[in-house]
Amino acid sequence: MSENGMCVECPHSQYCSSLCPEAELYVKQDHVPQRELTIGTPRMGKWPEKKQKSTFTKTERRILEQIIAGKRRYEICQILGITSHSLETHLSNIRKKAQEKLPTVEE
Repeated sequence: MSENGMCVECPHSQYCSSLCPEAELYVKQDHVPQRELTIGTPRMGKWPEKKQKSTFTKTERRILEQIIAGKRRYEICQILGITSHSLETHLSNIRKKAQEKLPTVEE
């Protein structure tokens, strides 16, 4: 209780095992006898929706990773073990899916 000086000025402060009545009144001055409410489920709207699955297939994602890494087409084919025709098909599908995801601009 050094904030208000009660214990500092008290001659019995060295031998205290509990608060004196004056100090106890000071401590309890802000106490409001009530039961605390628990926090329930938030009711501020809907629960967040599940994350949508990626529109790209596993192979398409691997192709995109290789493109981002700076690999050339023939290197991608060798790494993934696919033909150049298969790569072209996958790239075409990636382009179509990317165009579907882009917002349209209305003039």
